[in-house]
Amino acid sequence: EYETANSAGLIPHSIVSERLTDTVTRVEFCETVMNLYHIMNGEAPIINKNPFTDTNNKAVLEAYALGVINGKTETLFFPEDPITRQEMAKIIMRTINAADKEAHITMEELERLHFFEDFGETDDWAAADIAKTVKYEIINGVTEKQLKPKGYPPREQAIVIVNRAFE
Repeated sequence: EYETANSAGLIPHSIVSERLTDTVTRVEFCETVMNLYHIMNGEAPIINKNPFTDTNNKAVLEAYALGVINGKTETLFFPEDPITRQEMAKIIMRTINAADKEAHITMEELERLHFFEDFGETDDWAAADIAKTVKYEIINGVTEKQLKPKGYPPREQAIVIVNRAFE
């Protein structure tokens, strides 16, 4: 999956220049999903403003302009903080929607996710999006019974997740 993602142009330099087994940061994941968006949509979004005082990263500002990401506060993004799997699910689904692609989930499909012992740990704001990513096999459990929605994935997992969304 790494080779496929690399060939497609999904992997930003910021990720491959670091250890792939280290935790992916918020800025690195934004760079990866904006590569996905550019490939899916064919054009870059228009950046109107930068509300963040802690970053001027182009991918972050593009993702913000599309409504794909938010800061942790109105003025702080915290670009070097790790990102959780449930945050990744939300961002992936927002990116897909921003590129005019759609993914749907029924209540029955959402209920099926309760076979993951830790699905209940998923925050309400992320439940539908993590369910969609599982349904479409973008995000899998870390084991057969564990989803780890609040876990911090490594860079290599972020690459696989974005590649699966691309496919």
